[in-house]
Amino acid sequence: MDKSLKLKISENKKVKGAISDFTISYSSKTQNNKSASNKIISALKGNENIIIEIDSSLMTLDEDKKNYLLGRLTAVLEKMSLNYIINKVHYDKKRSFLSVPIESKKVEGLKICVFADDNIWRNEEFTDMIPEYGVRYYISGGFNDLETFMREDDEERINKCSMVIFDHIILGSMGINTSKSLAELNSMLDKNML
Repeated sequence: MDKSLKLKISENKKVKGAISDFTISYSSKTQNNKSASNKIISALKGNENIIIEIDSSLMTLDEDKKNYLLGRLTAVLEKMSLNYIINKVHYDKKRSFLSVPIESKKVEGLKICVFADDNIWRNEEFTDMIPEYGVRYYISGGFNDLETFMREDDEERINKCSMVIFDHIILGSMGINTSKSLAELNSMLDKNML
């Protein structure tokens, strides 16, 4: 395991209301959290394909910053000639004052999905463009293209993936849903994070 990373993995089996099977908290002593995140995802995905879902409704940013970030992201994807799909999403945005909810309104956002095989994933320009404010990764050898992935419903996507990871780089936290055990995850991290 990379000694420059501080990493803690916890199983959420006994946590009431947990939305993920495992949680990883991480930070780097020598690098930024983005590099640490990339190393962890790389270790967990191995040589499998990965589909990255960037959903503005899951980002912890104000709307102007989300739009700017998504605009930059699509520009990089176009420059790299990568296949991606954009869909509109609608969600409730809640505002509060001193933790008291004062307003809720419908907001339109975007969801961008990008397919990356191992060669694309290992391209530093590609991994640099991944936002730090909440991204979902679907790790799967079961999908060889984005179009097949998009045709499936959520349940089918999850069934064909060995892991689904939600990563919030700024917080240094990942939620992982997988059928793998804690021992298997620890083994993958130990073996692949030299």
